[in-house]
Amino acid sequence: MWVVGVVVVAHSIMIGNHPRYGTINRGANSATEWSTTYPSGDTVIISSVAPETLRARVVPFGVDPAADWTSHYPLAQPQSATPPALAVSMEEHGWHISQEGVKGLVADVSTTSPVYNISRQDGTLLTSQLHPPALVNGTECGETVGGPLTGGMWPECPGCCLRATLSLAPEEEIFGGGVQLYSGPALRGSTLFLRTNALVGQYPGWSHVVAPFFLSSSGYGFLLNTHGLSFHDIGLTVPGPPPPGVTCGTTFSDPASGRSIEPLVLQCPGAGKISKIIFADYGLSTGLCGSFAESQKCTINQTANLTRLCVGRPTCTIEKVSNDWAGGDPCPGNNQKHLSVSALCDPVIPWPESGLGELRTHVADPISDVYFFAGPHMHDTLGQFSALAGRMSMPPKWALGLWYHPEEKSNQSVVVDVVDQFAAGKVNLSALTLEPPWQTHAYPCTYVWNPANFWDVTRFMSELGDRGVKLTLWEHAYVQNSTSSPLYMPLLENHLVSDWETWGGLTPDFALDDTRSAFTQYHTDTFIKAGVAGFKLDECDGNPSKIDPGSGKSERWFFPDDARFPSGLSGARMHNIFGALYGQTFHEMFAAAGLRTFLKARAMYVGSQRFPTTFYSDSYDYENYVLGVVNSGWGGWVWAPEVRQAKGMSDFCRRSQLMLFSALSSMDGWNTGFKPFPPDVDATSSAMFVRLVATRASLQPFLYSAWNRQNETGVPVARALAVDFDSDRRTYYVGNQFLLGDGLMVAPGGVNETNRSVYFPDGVDWIDFWNSSGPAFKGGSSVTLQTPMTHIPVFQRKGSILMFNGGDHVVLRTTSNGMNSSTILYDDDGYSTRAHTHNESFATKLSVGYSETAESTVITLSATPMRQQWKPKWGSNIIWEVHSHNTMDAFVSCKDTTNAVLQQSSSSGSPSVRWLIDDTRLKIDVKWPVSVSLTAVTCTVKQ
Repeated sequence: MWVVGVVVVAHSIMIGNHPRYGTINRGANSATEWSTTYPSGDTVIISSVAPETLRARVVPFGVDPAADWTSHYPLAQPQSATPPALAVSMEEHGWHISQEGVKGLVADVSTTSPVYNISRQDGTLLTSQLHPPALVNGTECGETVGGPLTGGMWPECPGCCLRATLSLAPEEEIFGGGVQLYSGPALRGSTLFLRTNALVGQYPGWSHVVAPFFLSSSGYGFLLNTHGLSFHDIGLTVPGPPPPGVTCGTTFSDPASGRSIEPLVLQCPGAGKISKIIFADYGLSTGLCGSFAESQKCTINQTANLTRLCVGRPTCTIEKVSNDWAGGDPCPGNNQKHLSVSALCDPVIPWPESGLGELRTHVADPISDVYFFAGPHMHDTLGQFSALAGRMSMPPKWALGLWYHPEEKSNQSVVVDVVDQFAAGKVNLSALTLEPPWQTHAYPCTYVWNPANFWDVTRFMSELGDRGVKLTLWEHAYVQNSTSSPLYMPLLENHLVSDWETWGGLTPDFALDDTRSAFTQYHTDTFIKAGVAGFKLDECDGNPSKIDPGSGKSERWFFPDDARFPSGLSGARMHNIFGALYGQTFHEMFAAAGLRTFLKARAMYVGSQRFPTTFYSDSYDYENYVLGVVNSGWGGWVWAPEVRQAKGMSDFCRRSQLMLFSALSSMDGWNTGFKPFPPDVDATSSAMFVRLVATRASLQPFLYSAWNRQNETGVPVARALAVDFDSDRRTYYVGNQFLLGDGLMVAPGGVNETNRSVYFPDGVDWIDFWNSSGPAFKGGSSVTLQTPMTHIPVFQRKGSILMFNGGDHVVLRTTSNGMNSSTILYDDDGYSTRAHTHNESFATKLSVGYSETAESTVITLSATPMRQQWKPKWGSNIIWEVHSHNTMDAFVSCKDTTNAVLQQSSSSGSPSVRWLIDDTRLKIDVKWPVSVSLTAVTCTVKQ
């Protein structure tokens, strides 16, 4: 293993060719790229991309270094700023390449073989390319996925070869890989085969959203620059050394049968013997050796079993682990179950030095091409990734409300009646999606209104508009193979389709401009100009198997890997980006019309996070739906945990609670017509649904400001606890709680369970969202709480600022003590692109600060206008509410920035203050128009 030590040097730029310094290629403004070629003909290229981003490529002999393997779908977006120049020096073990003038990244490149280290400029090693990639003229590699790597148990990853082997530090955890519904949050000790697929969970890594982007607990991130299929062994084959005195083992299951491929082996070093089993679980446990964590819902404890079989032995081997061996199936239908065991050895004998763990990446591209992001915190890493790959534009406001899909055979009269039924139940729908029968033919599609169901589209659209409901339409990309579809001839005559017909229809090549133009022209003229607000893009994930899993017929669903597209892409290289290109086409057509949209799509990739889109799934496991919300934050995608039907009222309540406290809320009755009212649900559950819909509506300023934060910084609206609390290792393994916006934590209850354990991240205290006068929960603690069927635990971070819709004002709720914090209150017209093109938006920076003495607490509230080119409906008026659970009498005095005492009044146009004290809390209201020059109010509370 080649690892460069810590080096501190003065840097200088070397220009031109030099036998000791390689080559710096000078661009128009600065020298941002360095390369060297070895006697073998292999080349290493280091590029400065942004102040915190480096790109490292290893190009084999015979492959053009200038070849762009992602030219049909670039993952990196054009960067507006000039990246830092590179500085190069020669050190003991190789070239030292750093970014000038910034606290960026450093690459140390070996002089003897094409390997490198990535470090910070202070010398902190982040990761190493431990071994040269498999480089045999760029076409062969000797080890392919589906072969010896997995014992032949995996489906093939065509042409996938070992291209990158990155080091993993002993305590390092890895997150990401898209939005995994069956894995994570922490991924070390697992494998991922990143292939968009409707058969989510059949193989680890298969999902609707896959992405070769990963974040490390060591404070960096990396993106594999490919849109081909890829396989990632994240510390499974080479896990790294276990803790002293501990021996561990994990089985690897055959995804087809669920049985272990190889036996589990526990072995103590030297003359040691196993003295105690400290962890033994059969199910979906996560974590590293010495810190395994059992799954919340898929677990059978095996401590007694392993104690009987292994204690007192130097070596213990467990053969043929399966459901029968474990005594049951903890999660039927999931074939990723495994046995994980940690055991103590006695005496404690240090393990021989076994080096670092390894993350092995196999891809079909002939080069190793990796972007590295400096972090150091996950917020930073997500910001750097999204700056490179694109940040989500602002969604339309209607997308933040409640969506509904009527039963698919509903005609226009029935659909309008459904809207009225919801309104009569005190639930105002925001958007509707019509399912396939709105078309004259749907598998494949004509994209033509079916007059039998929708006989007066103009009237229908008007009726929905009068009720404040936006219309979106279902479709898929496969075009009816006849002139009954207006898109048939333009695509066929201009050779814009694959050589493979999907569902008997034409398969468009969205990598071509002419294909996107044909779809854009037709959909704009026919639908967007008529008022259609969005589309549901179905069936773009597929499963290129020989058997259609829906019908069982011997036919392919989706195009196969060997399909050919006129752009030159194979089916394998088009597979992961087909849905992404399809979605991009629709977002660009709405933008060209000056409008925003929010799509639903069943497949996305790197780049899709640039566009307001949610993915969905026909899988319907509640625990996986919760995990989907958690994992959607590892890159900025959006997951909609839809409510489709329910197995009882507990199931309905839990699914509805999750849906209404996620980034996007959608209820889908396409096959059942299921609605949240009697007789489909009981009166108690329906009342809960109505109440939570109202709560979500009241949080609209908070949620919309959270979307603006994602647009400006890349921090997702919904995300795992570890994104904000990456220094708290316990958050790495929490897969059933998530953060929402800037200040809320959601801990969904379990189906048919009336209590749950909630972990409160360290470093800050929390209060109950539903009872702000209650006691605080201390950060770093786990508390078991009661979770009645109609209650979802939600918590506010102390010191954070929540924003509520008050009609003609916005209510800002914070606490009487906590962490100093700030956030931005944002608004715009909510439907057009003018906030982006003309800067027509409203933004005010809100801050709260605290200081305490023995006698008083001083709270400073501020609202600083940033942009006021748009006037919100609530008229720029804000009311601060400062909540405290103190039960003692208090004296409150508030002053403005001129030190004038604010009077208890409510006169229009001037600041005012009022406070209420009861037996449970102190509540201070401070009201003023943001347009007033006053920017801060300081309140002193004496008790």
